[in-house]
Amino acid sequence: MLKTSMYNIIYKNYLINTFSRCIIKLEPEKLLTFKVNDFSKFNEDEIRQLKENGFLENNGEQIEIIKNEIQRDLVDNFYFILYLNNNCNFRCKYCYENKTNDILSLDKIDELFIFLDKNYPQLKHLQIGLFGGEPTLHLNHLFDVLNSIKNKCEERRLNFNINIVTNFYNITKDIFLKLIDYKVTMYQVTLDGNPEMHNFYRPLLNGLPTFAKIIDNLKAAKTTSKDFIINIRLNFDKYSNYESYFKYMSEIFANDSRFVYTLNEIFPSHNMQPDIKNRVCKENEINKRKQELLSLMKKYKLISNISVFDIDSIMPCYACSKNYLAITSDGNAIKCTTHIEDKANRLGDFLGNRKYENNLYDNPLFSTCETCCLFPICLGRNCRYDFVHSRENCEKKYTNIFMERLKDEEYL
Repeated sequence: MLKTSMYNIIYKNYLINTFSRCIIKLEPEKLLTFKVNDFSKFNEDEIRQLKENGFLENNGEQIEIIKNEIQRDLVDNFYFILYLNNNCNFRCKYCYENKTNDILSLDKIDELFIFLDKNYPQLKHLQIGLFGGEPTLHLNHLFDVLNSIKNKCEERRLNFNINIVTNFYNITKDIFLKLIDYKVTMYQVTLDGNPEMHNFYRPLLNGLPTFAKIIDNLKAAKTTSKDFIINIRLNFDKYSNYESYFKYMSEIFANDSRFVYTLNEIFPSHNMQPDIKNRVCKENEINKRKQELLSLMKKYKLISNISVFDIDSIMPCYACSKNYLAITSDGNAIKCTTHIEDKANRLGDFLGNRKYENNLYDNPLFSTCETCCLFPICLGRNCRYDFVHSRENCEKKYTNIFMERLKDEEYL
């Protein structure tokens, strides 16, 4: 029996479905009857289109599709983040990590695959993220780790891919090509605005600037014919003018689809240096500031059309997935890569009795998740850290964020 999808959102005369990511505009009288499951004002072709685009469903079919996809992902895929070390050649003013000289032991790579063999025998795909500190700080160790991963995956005929979060300061063209050979094809690199702003926020350990060398290395990567994605991230504050930076980046990289661009607010942390605390956006300022910057990025063709569904804060958090762990440089398991030092986040030796089994991040979906209109977007994997510390109803919070986005007709 056909009924309206529980993942419909009505805004003015627009009907939005988060399951199909479709938006349509209906005549007011049709919208009124649609709300109460009365489809008498729609002809057969209109009903067919509503069904094909997810606005109508047979009872419960959409939730079953989502749950089956989640279950398939749990069986087929695993994601590890490896902190190769806990030191860095930069001293970013907003960094939240406590620096040590720990370096991840190669023995932990052996343990990682023993863990997978034992607990995920049907595994088809392994995704590995390389974090630090700075993963390229010790290049010989980095390539030893990559060689070990490559050999172990090939022995098991296991598909794998590797991403890396790096400042890109040490990645010359030769190093870049070598990384590509090890299937390191996705990169996250931060540039915090024009040279003056970036060098203020992200200097070397000795205080010297970093912008020019990173740009030179990115330009060298651009000259290759390799397939890769470099996500250039801007951690924005509430005061800086980024227009000249966007214009500069557009002139160099906008014609190359291998370079993509994302925005994140500077995250307040206990390690934050005093001279930038007053530059951090307050929570009620973040979305407005982000929309201003997205419009500028669109102006300079760094991004194309922005979807109403592309809201970072509503996207699934990998820390809430059962088939995910991060291994710190001292060999312990964690879930959240932001709140690294929080005791609730540290799970002990990751092979030792699977201590993380009862951790907050591995709990089943909250009881309200499956009927939340945003469930097809977040998949029940929204920030558990926020929930455990604030007990705030995430459905109300994130639905409000979504509705704020809808107020801008550009997204409809």
